Amino acid sequence: MEKIVLGLFFIFFTTNVSFVDTGIVFYVTNVIGYLSMYVGVRELHLQSDQFKRIRLWIGFMLAHSVFFVVLNGTGNSIQTHALSTFSSSFVGFFLLALALVGMSIIFYILHLLLQEGIFAKVDRLVGGVFATFIVAGICFFVTPSYAFLPMIVLLLLEAVLLIRMYATIQQQKVISAQ
Repeated sequence: MEKIVLGLFFIFFTTNVSFVDTGIVFYVTNVIGYLSMYVGVRELHLQSDQFKRIRLWIGFMLAHSVFFVVLNGTGNSIQTHALSTFSSSFVGFFLLALALVGMSIIFYILHLLLQEGIFAKVDRLVGGVFATFIVAGICFFVTPSYAFLPMIVLLLLEAVLLIRMYATIQQQKVISAQ
């Protein structure tokens, strides 16, 4: 289960406090994170439909992240895409929407993990992180100059979430060792 938390660390890792981080480092860390999560979920050896669904979503996000690494690596990132024609604007907005959907899916994966009872006592914290994510997104698109404030709160909440998840794992190890 530590690999799941390590994967989340890499996924939550960001090099700036802007809502949309589209740099290649962001997506490389996402690839590492989703790969670590996939291995962590697979090592649990649980074969329920829920775990198959979790592995499927993590696999989708791994492919999503690899796609964006290739896109950014070839100089075709969202930030460098010209919006001079209707078709190029459509492609640019489609890529932005795809990135935002990808950012949201991690919360769905967390929701599925919580439903399986893997991480005790963090469900409210995940809700708080998701609510802060929504506020940060709204601020980014409505008042971009103030988006850094909810992003700082979001990063702090993500750090607390990871610490609580890791503490839960350690507590479960102590209980099972007794």
